[in-house]
Amino acid sequence: MGFTRGSTFVAVAFWRKRDNDTKCNSVYFGEGADETDFMGRDRRTRIVRRVFLLSGALFAVLCATAHADVGPPRLSPSAGKPGQVVIGKGPSGMPVLMIPAWLAPKRYSCHGGAVCEPYSVGAPSRLPWIRLGRMSGRVLPVTFGTIRFRVPRVAPGRYKVFVYCEPCYRGRRGSLITDDRIFRVLRAGSAGRRVVYPGDRLSFILPPGWHVTSARVNGVLDPVTIFTATSFGLRDPRPSGGICSVTLQRQWHVRGAYVQLTEERDGASRKRLLRRVAPRPLHFETRRQGAGALCTPADSGEITFQERGRAFYVFYGIGKRASPATRVAVRALLDSLRIGRR
Repeated sequence: MGFTRGSTFVAVAFWRKRDNDTKCNSVYFGEGADETDFMGRDRRTRIVRRVFLLSGALFAVLCATAHADVGPPRLSPSAGKPGQVVIGKGPSGMPVLMIPAWLAPKRYSCHGGAVCEPYSVGAPSRLPWIRLGRMSGRVLPVTFGTIRFRVPRVAPGRYKVFVYCEPCYRGRRGSLITDDRIFRVLRAGSAGRRVVYPGDRLSFILPPGWHVTSARVNGVLDPVTIFTATSFGLRDPRPSGGICSVTLQRQWHVRGAYVQLTEERDGASRKRLLRRVAPRPLHFETRRQGAGALCTPADSGEITFQERGRAFYVFYGIGKRASPATRVAVRALLDSLRIGRR
């Protein structure tokens, strides 16, 4: 096949990351298929080969660099209060985001048993994602960049930091890449107050703006209700028949949340519960979806745990439109529990 004097030749190299493998793929194509001109064909062929090999080698270097260096920035300090300045070092040019750890997307199994990073069409811009900024420098070639930001005013808790790598997927998608590190947002001075129940030998931190009552809000006598904390004002709490709470059902708020802690104190029932429930977790998870708990709408659930020879039930409900800060506040309240021996 020959090329006329007016024909054009284009060499194209593109970078593709499919699944967990990074590959450089090069293709070329020509226009003008007049096979009657053989003059200069060998010379043009040599030039084309050189361009092809050079472009392929260049993108191979870029691919290898990206594969080795892309990851979330290393932040210093690794924990901070809202408004505190944090500096990070990592791959250049990429958007940096954070999200509550319990909501963070995870790697998934894909083609041929490989493990793939989660992806997004464009950098996520809606809650619960929180944009921290962009690393300095250009995306390609991948070098080291820096970022400087202030800790956003979000609920205290554990957060995962991601970078959005647009070149890591072919097409409009980009990878969301993180690692095992956790960034902790610490409580500011006005992050709540510690509520103490001396008779029950326990305490917890009530988030700002929340309300708490020790009155029963359903008909259950044992396990014993210790407290019910709500993100909305609970008017005229009163008992109702059975496990369901009519008070919470009537005053339920789609942007609100509640937490109720009860303790099993009957001797035989407590012994049975202690034999089958796990110890208190290091961090509480509230991922239950659907209705439940005290017969409240989604997302409501129940957690059982034991600590210091005592057996507890946690009933919680989180409105479908509750903010990430409200969801984190539920977990922070539970994590702040201090329980003594009876």
